[in-house]
Amino acid sequence: MKPAIDVVKTLPNLPAEQVRENVAKKPNAETAKIVNTLFDELKSIFPAWRQAWPNEDAEKRAKRTWVKGFMKSGIFTIEQLRYGIEACRSLETDFAPSVGKFVKLCTPTAEDLGFPADDPAWREVVRHCANPGRHNWSHEAVRLAGSAVGWFNLRCSSIPEETLRKRFDHAYYQLRRRASLGLPLEEPRQGIEDQSEGRELTPEQAERHSEQFAQRVMRVQGLDKLTGEQARQQLLAKLRIQRGDTHEA
Repeated sequence: MKPAIDVVKTLPNLPAEQVRENVAKKPNAETAKIVNTLFDELKSIFPAWRQAWPNEDAEKRAKRTWVKGFMKSGIFTIEQLRYGIEACRSLETDFAPSVGKFVKLCTPTAEDLGFPADDPAWREVVRHCANPGRHNWSHEAVRLAGSAVGWFNLRCSSIPEETLRKRFDHAYYQLRRRASLGLPLEEPRQGIEDQSEGRELTPEQAERHSEQFAQRVMRVQGLDKLTGEQARQQLLAKLRIQRGDTHEA
C-alpha cells in the first residue's frame, strides 16, 4: 500500500466550485478523498492524534471543519497541502495540529520562496527603519513588512518590541502566503491583529478578512467569473494535473 503522502501527490485539487462559495457545504467525492488521505497522513505523523479526534463522529466533524477552514483560507491546491504535511513532520509534538495551525503550515517558509529568514529580515528592518528609502533591501517583502509595521513605530514608538515583532511576523507571513499563491507582493492590510492599537480582531472580523482574501485570490486567478467546472479545469491546467494521473506533474 502506498504511503498517504504519495497518494496526496496524485490527487486533484479541491473543487473550484466550492472555492467560489468559500464554504464547502457538501464536499464531493474528490474532496472527501483528499481530506481522508490528509487525515491518514496526520495520524501517521502524530501518535497522540486521538486526543484531537477521539472517535469516528469527532473525526467526521473535524473533517468538515477542516474543509471549511481550507476554503476560507485559500487552501485549495495539493501543493499547499504538501507544504503543510512536510511542515508537520518537523513539529516536535505527538499531538495533531488544529486546522488554524495547519493552514499556517501550508504556507512555504521564507527560505522556500527565496525570502530572507524571519530573524534576519526583522533585524534588517530594525537597523534601517530610520532611512528605509535609502537602503538597498535584501528583498521587497522585507521592506513591505517593515512598512506595514510602520517606520515611525519602529523608530520611536512606545509600543513594546515584542508587539512590533508580532506585527512584523504577521505581515511577513501574509507576504509569503501571497507569493505562494502567485499573487503580486503588496503591503499587507491589517489582518489578525488591529495594528493601530494592538487589539485582536473578533472571530467575525477575522472570518471577514479571510473571506475577502479568498475573493481577491479568485479575482487574480480569474476564477470569479467562471462556472464551477471552468474554474476547476483552469486550476488543473495551471498545475498540469489531469484526472487519472498517477504521478506528480
